[in-house]
Amino acid sequence: MMDYQEIKPKFKKAYPIVYQAKRIIIGGFGKNTVYDDETGAVEQVFKMIDGQYTIAQISKRISQQYTQFSEQDVVELIEDLNSERFIEDSELTGSGILSDYDRERYHRNINFFSSFIKLSKNKYEVQKS
Repeated sequence: MMDYQEIKPKFKKAYPIVYQAKRIIIGGFGKNTVYDDETGAVEQVFKMIDGQYTIAQISKRISQQYTQFSEQDVVELIEDLNSERFIEDSELTGSGILSDYDRERYHRNINFFSSFIKLSKNKYEVQKS
């Protein structure tokens, strides 16, 4: 299994994010989660969760920029987003699991399964099962 710190998380497309003054709202499927953001650090974390940066890179950069937050604080925020199933591992793809035809054919199922999985699971493996 991949080292958790080396995962490159990204937000799932099913969950819109609304940035407001000193808070961020994310949700979908009838449920919204509000994150207070007095310093702007949470917004910066959210913007780095785009599939380009590892959890280690995100936590290090944010803790350096916002010294009141430790790397562990940032990891805990990312873990909360994971427990809410808002994020997925950007490097888990359907290549080698499903054919191009099956990925296209079952794309709605795959996106639906995505809403129930955490970083450690691959939505394409769920479809294959």
